[in-house]
Amino acid sequence: MNRKAVTAKVREAAEPLPHTEMSAAAKTLTLWLQMVANDPASRVLHFTAEGGAASFEALARQATRGILHHRSILDELLGLDMAIEHADRVELNAAAFVPAKDLKSMLAFLGDNARDHLLAGVANTVGAEPPLLERSVFAAGIPLDDCERIHQLVRERWGALHSELTREMN
Repeated sequence: MNRKAVTAKVREAAEPLPHTEMSAAAKTLTLWLQMVANDPASRVLHFTAEGGAASFEALARQATRGILHHRSILDELLGLDMAIEHADRVELNAAAFVPAKDLKSMLAFLGDNARDHLLAGVANTVGAEPPLLERSVFAAGIPLDDCERIHQLVRERWGALHSELTREMN
């Protein structure tokens, strides 16, 4: 850890759950996924590189604006099994930032998502603003095989839409 990371850690207030949208690892992984969408070869990056070449170090610096050391971010991604380290290279091992191996982070995601859905539902019910996107699809009597096919279709479409939205928001 570098001096900036230690100072930031000491100054931050203790909270029971992490802020999922503020995670340096989440920002880095999201940017990495964008890179891979544009160039599949960037799934494997050199840990460090010379002359502005693509590297995990440059990726982490860009994603976090240099606030945290790239080794700290990689260690978190390795611990969450979202990256694999090979000698001087790092390989992406996730399709999204879902820290399934970290219960505290998963509970934070659950809390964030539940809060967002409830706030959207309340806002839509009160009707003070234009309605927010909050939709459900209801169906009955669908065979299990069709449910699996529909589930896969939604995952594929969501993956493409998520990539497009992330690119647009950045």
